[in-house]
Amino acid sequence: MSDDPDFIRTFGNTATLNRMCLACDSMHVVGQCPLKRSGAEHCGLCGLAHYGYVASGVKAACPHFSSETQVRLMIDSLKMSTEPREIVDEARKYLRGVIGNLVKKKRDAELQEAARSRPILPPNYLQGGLQAAQSRPILPPGLSRGSAQTQWRVAPQGR
Repeated sequence: MSDDPDFIRTFGNTATLNRMCLACDSMHVVGQCPLKRSGAEHCGLCGLAHYGYVASGVKAACPHFSSETQVRLMIDSLKMSTEPREIVDEARKYLRGVIGNLVKKKRDAELQEAARSRPILPPNYLQGGLQAAQSRPILPPGLSRGSAQTQWRVAPQGR
């Protein structure tokens, strides 16, 4: 537990309990994350400190992995890498997967935006146009056009 009096005043005895850490995904005392103790490692691309990992479905930890242009530049720079061939191939494979995810997210966002911009029309409007939809009453299920009473799908009980 922290010896800081402000920390104790703020969190009290609840800080002594072990809790699941969102950064390192392990149980430890609040304020005592091993990532915090290890010091900040700054990203070579953006200069920011990225702690832990990012869960799937969430934006990338590094903003460079959220840009298709930046990822393509990384793939191009791998051509001049002096690293062993296996490492370069794995990095290239990973970056191509990142590009695939970015393209899929962009396509899904465009489809979702297109779906939002389309008006929601009743089914009759789509079949016969506006005039046909207005001239036909909307009938409940089981009531046909010429009948005056509903038809039973299952015989009622007691008969």
